Order: sequence, then structure tokens, then C-alpha cells
Amino acid sequence: MNSIEQFRKFADSTKYLYVGSDIYSRMISDFLSFTEGRPVYIIADENTMDAAGNRFLQFCRDESVPVAGLHRFSAEPELTSDYENVIVLKDKLSGNYCVPVAVGSGTINDLVKRTAYELNRPYAVVATAGSVDGYASDGAALLYNGLKQTLPCSAPCFICADTAVLSKAPREMTSAGYADLLAKNPAGADWLIADTVGLDFPEPDVWSMIQGNLPEWTGSPENLLKGDSDAFIRLFTGLNATGFAMQYMKRSRPASGAEHLMSHIWEMDGHTFRGKHVSHGFKVAIGSLASIALMETVLSMKPDGLQIDSALEQWPSFEEKLAAVEKHFTGTGAIDDLLKINREKYISHDELKTRLFSLKDNWGVMAEKVFGHLIPYRRYRDLLERAGCPVVPEAIGLTVEKVMETYYPAQLMRNRYTILDLAVETASLEKACSRIAESRLYLK
Repeated sequence: MNSIEQFRKFADSTKYLYVGSDIYSRMISDFLSFTEGRPVYIIADENTMDAAGNRFLQFCRDESVPVAGLHRFSAEPELTSDYENVIVLKDKLSGNYCVPVAVGSGTINDLVKRTAYELNRPYAVVATAGSVDGYASDGAALLYNGLKQTLPCSAPCFICADTAVLSKAPREMTSAGYADLLAKNPAGADWLIADTVGLDFPEPDVWSMIQGNLPEWTGSPENLLKGDSDAFIRLFTGLNATGFAMQYMKRSRPASGAEHLMSHIWEMDGHTFRGKHVSHGFKVAIGSLASIALMETVLSMKPDGLQIDSALEQWPSFEEKLAAVEKHFTGTGAIDDLLKINREKYISHDELKTRLFSLKDNWGVMAEKVFGHLIPYRRYRDLLERAGCPVVPEAIGLTVEKVMETYYPAQLMRNRYTILDLAVETASLEKACSRIAESRLYLK
């Protein structure tokens, strides 16, 4: 297994990283160098404080690291990634130049990450679960003005994760992290599709780091459920390597494709199941299956089946496209940002015509590349199931119909080419949805 340190060369913000057992005895010198004598301010919630915060607090006392304060969010109601919580933290930290330390996973890390950025400070994270790839990434996924978006900010300077803590995290958090990591496979397929239309060439070193190691990181999901220490090291290595890739490229293309865009739609809708928010990873699990189903359906079409004249006739005008954005997103608070995205993203009738003829010429090559890379739907579903992840929409409170209704608005979310754009531009989305609905395999 490749060492996580070997991947840290791609990171420009993360200087220190400790993963494994007995991390506190190994990280003393580097942590003192990181804080430079400044006090730390611990941010946790009631659960993460019990999981790792108290042990970290004892570490600070043992090593004479001054602690300026502790902010502990309540476990109930469930903490959300709303920007309003950043305002709360800024008020707590702005009075002194302390070093913020996030004790938690996705939500707490993102809140502290953005807070530290706005206060122009480095920060550290004590990870409590292998649940997200956002530990080491630039940017924080926050709900801002009604839209789940990645706000700019720097990754943590210091990351530490005790595998004993990771292995004791709630099983669903580990499963969610596995789903988020496995999603790099269909995200990579989206990158290959974007490359075919000449919009986004995969960066070779990043592609090799993520896609080349993904089979090893995700190959034995059942070992995570058994609490195997090596399996947790592989999971955390993969999640953080993805974060390093995003640091290197200054964008999230290495980590997300259509599956994340669909997840964002459900997050914007405030989707809950049985009274609780569905984890990011579990939404991504269903989004990934939906994305693969669409890829397998659309790309199985023969080049001669690409009806260019029909696609051009159905292509909306600039005004019609913006009207579609308003139809789907008016009232969300995100409308201005999404109108701007789609003004930049829109291509003219003539530009589409050129793209479609190029696609027709290169369809076979594109399909061969994508299918050579993509984990087939049946196997992908099996891997998720072995990791304890949801594999049907109903498991997270959705329906097959709701998932397919998400394809089009998800295509409007980002100026990033994915299978969603390919399906819309080739006017094959409606036919693909019919085939998916009729299938006994997809989303069943």
C-alpha cells in the first residue's frame, strides 16, 4: 500500500499528517512547531468531544499546549453546514489569535475551515470518522444563500486521525465515507467525457494518484465493517489523497462529477429521511448509481443513433435556458449564482452543432474509454452493499422517479461537463430515463 505521505506532495496547505495508532506520542514535536506557542481553541460537538476531543484536550495538558477555549455544539438538533454557524464561530474566535482545532468530521471541519480562512489563520483537524473527502481539500461545502456550494478556503495545516477512533465511529459514517471515495470512479468517467468534448483534460499525475490507487483503497469494503485497522488506513488515505488532489488543482474536478451534483440538489431541497438529514455519502451513493445507469444507457447508443438534427431542434435558446433555471431554482436563494453559471455555460446553436458532429466522430472512442474505466453497475452496487451503503433510492427516502427528475436540474448546477450535459446536449435524456425506469437492474 502506498504511504499517505507520498501523496502529500500534492498538498500546498497541509504540512503535517498523522494517521494510525498511538498518534499523540508521534506528533508532539510537529504539533508544537505548528502552533508556535499560540493557544488552541477546540471546536467539537457533544459526540465528537467524547470520541476524540477529551483525549486531545488531555494531550494539550500533557504537552503544556495552552487552550484558549472550547466551543461544543449540541448533538441535538443535528448540526448543519449552514454558514450561520461560521458567524457563530467567528464571534467566538475573533477576540484572540488562537489556533482553531476542529474535532469532528465533515460538518465541523467545513465550518472551522471557513472560519479560519475568514480570520486568516491556519487550523488543525482531529478526525473522528472516515466519512468524507473534505478533510484535506481546499474549500468548504456550506449552505450559503440557500445553495450548497463550495466556498473558498484553505485546507488544514495539520491533520491527525487515530485509527482506534475511526474504527469506533458509527458504522453509517464509515459507510458514507466509503461511498464518497468510491464515487471517484464515476467522477473519473465524467472527466473522460469532458475530455472527449475538449473541455477538461485529465491532469496525468492527479489521475494516476486517484484512479490508479482507487481499486486498492476500495477493494475490500467488508473489512471496514469488521473494524480492520489497515482497511481504515486505506480509506483515510484515499479520502485525504483526494483532498490533496483538490488542493493541487484548486478545484473539485478530481473528486466529483454528476453524482455530487445530484446530491447537491437533494441537499438544497433539505431532504430528510425518518426525521433526519441523510448523510452526504449516502446521497452520493444513490447519485453514483444513477450516474452510472445514465452512462451505461446513453453510451450504449451507437454513433448512428445520434440524431443531430433532432438535438439541434430541441436545443433551447439562451433565454429559454435561463427560464429553465428560474423554474427550478427560484425561491432557493441560489438563483442569482445559478443564472450566472448558466450564462457562462450556455453554448449557441452553432457551437452545439460543431460539438455534436465531433461527438459523432468520436463516440466509439469515448464509449470505449469510459467503459474501460467505469465500474459496471452490478459490481458497483455490490461494493456499496458490502460496505453497508444504501443501494436503492427508497433506502434514503427517495423514489426512482424523484432520482430521474433530478438529472436535469443537476445539470444546471455547475459549469462542469458531465454525463448530464452529454445526455441533455444529445437530446437523449428523456429516452434514457424511460429505459432506466423499465430496467429490472437500475435503481432497483
